[in-house]
Parts: sequence; C-alpha cells; structure tokens
Amino acid sequence: MDPSGHVVTLYPLSVEGAIVPPGYDAAQFVGNFEEQLVKQLRKKGLNVQPPTGPIAEGMQIRGRLVQIKAGSSAAWFMFGLIGALLSGGGSIFEVEGAIGDPQAAYGQFHETGRMSYGSFRGKNERGIKMAAVLAGSRTSKSILKILKGR
Repeated sequence: MDPSGHVVTLYPLSVEGAIVPPGYDAAQFVGNFEEQLVKQLRKKGLNVQPPTGPIAEGMQIRGRLVQIKAGSSAAWFMFGLIGALLSGGGSIFEVEGAIGDPQAAYGQFHETGRMSYGSFRGKNERGIKMAAVLAGSRTSKSILKILKGR
C-alpha cells in the first residue's frame, strides 16, 4: 500500500509502566519522539492527525514507552567504546506499539534509540533527547515498512 495521502491517527505515547530514571520527566522526551515521528511520516505523505475522540476511524498508531536510560560519557572517556557499551554508558529511549485500524493491527513495532555518549555530571537530558529523536526516526521507518507490506 502506498501511504501517500492516507490519514492516520497518532495517539499519545503511553508512559504507564515505563522504566524511567528518578528525577526525569518522561513527557519531555516523549514530545521529542512524537515530533520526529510525525515529521518523518508527513515527509512520506501520510496525513498524521491527533485523536478527535476516544475511538478514531481508519488507521491508528498506538504505542508505549518501554524505558528511558540516562547514559554517562564518563564511562565513554574512561573505558572507551567497549567499556561504555558494556557498562551501559549510553542513553536509551525504547518504544513499542502497533499500527492498524479499530478491528485489527496491521503490524507491530519495537524500536530503540541509543546514543553512546552523555553528560559528565548532572542529568543527561541531551543524550536522552537525541535517543528519543532517533527512536522516532526508526519507528517511522518501521511503520512505513508495515504499510508498504499491506
């Protein structure tokens, strides 16, 4: 199916049950993810709309945040690439969800944005933001692949 011109309803990403480090507001990063997802889907011709009621007609995208992980570049600089990866030194933004209509899902997606560096001190909001944007781009590619396979 050619996605151009089709209307799709994007429901807000659910954060219920997500693993989020203490002191971080998931909503801030969900916005970065959703902005990138909408931008990429519109670039490919989809008419992405917010929900107008509890149940939308036609295609829908529903997803949930799985986890946010704040990385540290201290691990990167002290131990190099291998050490940073083994110690979990990178920022992670992980999502999962599905695209379909009210009757059935066309396909599911599970994407992770990873950034290999972070902040030496304080909160690593920049690394998480970049991971969220990357996850949004990857999710758009997965959704378009699902739609093209229909």
